[in-house]
Amino acid sequence: EIGGGPAEDVYHPNVDIRGGAGVDIVCDFEQEDLPFHDGHAQLVKAIHSLQHLSRDGARHILRECVRVLVPGGLIYVMIGDMTFICQRLLEDGMVEEWLNCVFHFSNDRDRFGFHKWGYSFETLKEELEAVGFSSVQHQGFYNRWEMKVSAVKL
Repeated sequence: EIGGGPAEDVYHPNVDIRGGAGVDIVCDFEQEDLPFHDGHAQLVKAIHSLQHLSRDGARHILRECVRVLVPGGLIYVMIGDMTFICQRLLEDGMVEEWLNCVFHFSNDRDRFGFHKWGYSFETLKEELEAVGFSSVQHQGFYNRWEMKVSAVKL
């Protein structure tokens, strides 16, 4: 799992930008390659992590996911659906619930707690396909503002 944070219930090995309980490997996704050999994994999970990276940082880590996956390997992404969130902001106004989905203030008060980029299903699909994934599928919603997406390494 990439960006699983300090949690005990994440898929292991758990790689995150900060150490902590449940974090197996520390890696700066914006600047470093994943510390695995080519074709290392069958599955990579990115739960609530890509939006905490710049667009270029996310592109880098998605290329790294392709590299470390075996052919036919799967990436599973859970991420805010910016189309839905923007619709809610237009309809409900600038309410904290929806603004938090965009900016995600963290009590940590550091650069890791904020969202830096956002995706619709279409834009995430484009990013995944651009780095070498195929069969990009919308797997439904975790809740009304977070989509689940999977893709396969060619």
